[in-house]
Amino acid sequence: MIDTLFALAMLLGGQEEPNPIAPALAGKLQCVSPNRERRTCSSLTTFTAQPGGGYLAAMTQAISSEPPILMETRIVATIEGDAVCTTVRLADFAAARFTSGGKPLDARTAKAAGDHVRKAMRQYEGKRACSHFAPDGDMFSVRATVDGGAPGPVSRFIWVDPGEGYTVAPN
Repeated sequence: MIDTLFALAMLLGGQEEPNPIAPALAGKLQCVSPNRERRTCSSLTTFTAQPGGGYLAAMTQAISSEPPILMETRIVATIEGDAVCTTVRLADFAAARFTSGGKPLDARTAKAAGDHVRKAMRQYEGKRACSHFAPDGDMFSVRATVDGGAPGPVSRFIWVDPGEGYTVAPN
């Protein structure tokens, strides 16, 4: 589903470029790996414009299916052409919240989950990570790059209205 708001442009570096998160700025949520039948996503992200530039990306993603664990993180991002970019900071992951069944994890389990995530992300500390968005049929594709390197695997997402009832669940 291509949202007409995607066509809105913003001025970046003196060039008119489509803002890849225009639908989010109009109140939609980014739903990665959607299951339209179950109305679930592997992650849901909101983007909020920040005073002075940039965006706050608040993401809830499934990091474990058994037991089901969700991680909530917040990062500051910028728009660079067709991409949403950030400098990876382990501090952002240290501030993550972990839940299961809608309740916070106990301290020991939350610490273990956080340690696991930070260990996996340590190699990216201080690197520039960008997610490049492109229309892909009735969805969008996203490919991540780190410090301008080769793109990683493709993920797909849709923009959803909060009232549509999508939730985060392991795929």
